[in-house]
Amino acid sequence: FASSVTMLDKEVQADRVLGKKSIFDFLCQTPKGEVIVEVQVEKDDSFAERLYFYSTYLVQEQYNRYRRKKILEEQNLQEIEEREKTLEGSDFRLVPVLKDKYVGGFTYRMHPVYVIAIVGFNLVRYEEEGRVRNEDVIRSIHLRDDISGELFTDKLNFTLVEIWRFRKKEKDLTSSSDRLLFSFKNMAKQKDIPDTFKNTDMAKIYTTAQLAALSDEEYRAYVSEILEEERVLNVQATSFNDGRKLGREEERMAIAKSLLIMGLSVEDVAKATHLSMDEVNSLKENLDQ
Repeated sequence: FASSVTMLDKEVQADRVLGKKSIFDFLCQTPKGEVIVEVQVEKDDSFAERLYFYSTYLVQEQYNRYRRKKILEEQNLQEIEEREKTLEGSDFRLVPVLKDKYVGGFTYRMHPVYVIAIVGFNLVRYEEEGRVRNEDVIRSIHLRDDISGELFTDKLNFTLVEIWRFRKKEKDLTSSSDRLLFSFKNMAKQKDIPDTFKNTDMAKIYTTAQLAALSDEEYRAYVSEILEEERVLNVQATSFNDGRKLGREEERMAIAKSLLIMGLSVEDVAKATHLSMDEVNSLKENLDQ
């Protein structure tokens, strides 16, 4: 599934009239729909409204993409029509066929939009009499009928992850979701990777977060250190390979010397040891002296 995820540009023009832009924390396209991920640690009473605003942008952008596509198609049709006017005596007409193909308008067959919010504070609630308050760490919110609970549309979906509600300690973590929520809640306060996460995929998350937290100067120093380590390793590897090569050369020369002493011809020794004729001749001359 991960290979089917396409990262999209996080910066979007949310207001086409005023030219105002918005920047999402994370935006991607999946086989099931478009996904926004927003992270908000500090308290923001208007956060729910911001999530709603972002979701409506992606919904309307589906229509805008359709219109851009139609405009290009219409431009292509006009170009084809102009070219066909120059075809004297031709009975072939492509434009009517293409026009039939592109007849019709936007059908509002929308792709689902998913908004995932990871928050570090208690979101503002609108209390309703007779309603049970949901205190779960992860809440799913959809458009449903107030009485029957019947789903009105599955095209707009919100998932709220209120990490401040997560109470488990490191020793109590039993699942991958537990470990992920624990990391989200405590990572900023931890200097080292917890022992439970070492040698696991979770260690990569901590390493990435640690790098992201470095200042520009610290990051440059880190990169310089990595490059220096790679340079030293490359020098060591080169020396090792040269040593192995030298060792093999010495071994072949010793074998060639033994074969010459046994009376084999220079040509046969060269074939057996993969040495050159000149190398074997030189070795034979030294033996004859």
